[in-house]
Amino acid sequence: MTNLEENRAKALRLEDALSMSYSSIVKKIIVIAKEAYNGAIRKNTDEWYLLHAFRVGLILWQLKANEYVISAGLLHGVLEHTKWKKDDLARRLDEVFAHNTVKQIIAHIAAVTEYFEGNVSWRERKEKFLQHQRTKPTDVLLIVFADKLDILASLAADFEKRGDKIWGTLSTSDTSTRGDYYTNLYHLFTVRLVEKNGILKFFKQYETYLKVLFPSVPDHNQTNITPI
Repeated sequence: MTNLEENRAKALRLEDALSMSYSSIVKKIIVIAKEAYNGAIRKNTDEWYLLHAFRVGLILWQLKANEYVISAGLLHGVLEHTKWKKDDLARRLDEVFAHNTVKQIIAHIAAVTEYFEGNVSWRERKEKFLQHQRTKPTDVLLIVFADKLDILASLAADFEKRGDKIWGTLSTSDTSTRGDYYTNLYHLFTVRLVEKNGILKFFKQYETYLKVLFPSVPDHNQTNITPI
């Protein structure tokens, strides 16, 4: 099976799961997500970004998020990882949904998008992102949680196959800094999202991935990136 065929097969399986689980609004969002991502590849992988977006949507569904949060989760990477701008996305959503629905979905997507200009280091970008998330509504933070959980799951699967070689392909080889970032996010999630039904098992998964990927961060509670 070629890489293209493998991506298509995975996308179909995930889309089937999404379509059976979700409302008519989310089913329409799936169509838009496929248009927007349109074969975009996740950094340092051969995987379609669409697959990550679909998995984020499924995590949000399992956490019983509302359809606007799930929709934003499915489209969370559009502004950052495709050529679509906010106006492009808003126009496409306007073709399908009422203005208030579009406004709510776009607001959630914008809140989880990293904006930066010029030569900004990975650490600076992540510190700014962390700072912004501290004051965001729990619905927004839930999207960030689902996104980071799937990223860590993918990294852990890659680490199992390739070991420490995975860090050589990433934007920073300083794994302790990366561990600090994901650990600080974990602290924020466990404080702000603890009341969310069904989330404890996902916290356990997140914690397991931290221990596998970043064992040098002691107990995952002593960090160097601006503590929560």
